[in-house]
Amino acid sequence: MKLVSSIFIEAFCHATEDKDKVLSTILNLIPDPLRQEIKGNINVEALFGYYGNPIEVFRLKVSDREKAQDITSRIIGSLDDLDYQYLLDTLNIRTDRKGNLYLRVNKQSLLIEKVVIDDESDDIVKIKIKFLPHIRDEEDIRNALYHLRKHSDG
Repeated sequence: MKLVSSIFIEAFCHATEDKDKVLSTILNLIPDPLRQEIKGNINVEALFGYYGNPIEVFRLKVSDREKAQDITSRIIGSLDDLDYQYLLDTLNIRTDRKGNLYLRVNKQSLLIEKVVIDDESDDIVKIKIKFLPHIRDEEDIRNALYHLRKHSDG
C-alpha cells in the first residue's frame, strides 16, 4: 500500500559538535540497505549563527516514494509504544491540511539508533513526512501511521 510521497530530514551541526555524529543521526533513521545510497544525497550548507558562530545544516530530501515510505516506516516502527501513542495523541499539532506530518526527534538518542520524539529540546532532528494526495486529514494520517508501524522492521 503506497502512503508516503516524500520525506525531508534536517539537522543542525554547531561548532561544538562532531560532524560525523550529526551525519550519523540522519543515517540512523534510514534502513540499512538504503544508507550508502542515501548518504550521497545529504546536502550540507554552511551558515553563521546570530553571534557569527559557524553552523552547518544537514538536509536530506527523498522524493522516491518507495524509499521515502521505507524510511518513514522505519522511523514510525522504531518509536517505543509510549512515543507512538504520544504521536497519535498530538497529531492535531503535527499535521497540516496538505498531508504533512512534522516530527522532532532527539539527536542524542539517534546516535544509539533510538527514535525518541522530543518537543522540548533544541538538540533535535526535524522530519517532515509528506503523504500522498489521498491522505490529508488527521484520521487518514492516523490510519497510515498504523499501517506503516505494522509493516515496519523497527
